[in-house]
Amino acid sequence: KMHQRADFGANFRGSCNCIILDTATDPSAEKGNIFRYAMNKLGMPCEIFSEYNCSKKYVAPLGDLNIPELKTEERLQTIINCDLFITDSFHGTCFSIIMGKPFISIINKARGADRFRTLLKTFHLENRLIESERDINRPGLFDPIDYSEVYSILDSERGKCLKWLSDAIKAPKEALFSDYDIMRKLIDKQKEEISQLKLLVTYLMGRSGFLAYTTELSTYIDLLAKQKKGKLIVISVKDTPGLQLNSEIADQLMQIGIKTNLSKKHSRSYVAVIDNEKVVFEKLGEALNSVIYQGKSGDHELHVESMVYKNGNLSVIRLDGTDYSVNRRGLNIAVFDSEQGTLIDSVAFDTHVASFDCYRDDE
Repeated sequence: KMHQRADFGANFRGSCNCIILDTATDPSAEKGNIFRYAMNKLGMPCEIFSEYNCSKKYVAPLGDLNIPELKTEERLQTIINCDLFITDSFHGTCFSIIMGKPFISIINKARGADRFRTLLKTFHLENRLIESERDINRPGLFDPIDYSEVYSILDSERGKCLKWLSDAIKAPKEALFSDYDIMRKLIDKQKEEISQLKLLVTYLMGRSGFLAYTTELSTYIDLLAKQKKGKLIVISVKDTPGLQLNSEIADQLMQIGIKTNLSKKHSRSYVAVIDNEKVVFEKLGEALNSVIYQGKSGDHELHVESMVYKNGNLSVIRLDGTDYSVNRRGLNIAVFDSEQGTLIDSVAFDTHVASFDCYRDDE
């Protein structure tokens, strides 16, 4: 194996007695001093290669050192044939080990110092690592490297990697998410967050007394119960009070002042009129019968109708000749200023579905 590695560059030019200095990243005056020290110590010329097509300004800190413009294959050729390789590149360090070259690595902290230390510790080559110009006089830094031990470790590590790769290929494959699946998941999460935000905004606005901004049934009823003074509240059912109108919602409605528990009253008409905290009318229709109310609130004429699906399917809440009912399935609620007769809010909650969908005239 040592012979195979020694023949790595057999197809390239013959040996050149020189030092190759790879300052692939971040040239500096200090690195230039390190290179010059090595040249003087070994009495050899040097070649330096930096990043491809770099400007003169970029390599200016290196002074008058020889910096030819080399292609990739030429860079590999010079590494193979050099007598010493000095590098501040992690990958340059890897090439040095693969090609069995004497080398010195300068830690490049800006590019990740830990990987230099981990690599060289694996091969017991920590003594080839320097951090600054002060380390260049370290004893043994320019000594030959016993690559028999290094390659023994390399072969062992390569075997571990090949086994890991083989095991990974043979392992049962799990169903992986596609880009579409991941994007769909993110969109669903965003929709959920937006929905929660809307509920929070609705709740906060509702708590502030804004009935017309409240779309959550439980919050709406709670607000009605707290604001019923000075209000004319009219409830008219269209089609049905709904299969989803549970005992909790029914109990809340009774806080407004009504007496009828509307839970499980499917396909029944219903009308309630609460005027300034007083229930002036309330009736739950029998079977398919409709409920109609005609009366007054102060000086204002009020007409209310509730009809089930098989008998008219209608909700009417008419004050002074104007119908304010949203006329949707479930509970249609209109709230007025009891003295002025002005509309505060008109809304319908579909209590036949679990989501208690909210509707207003502009929706």
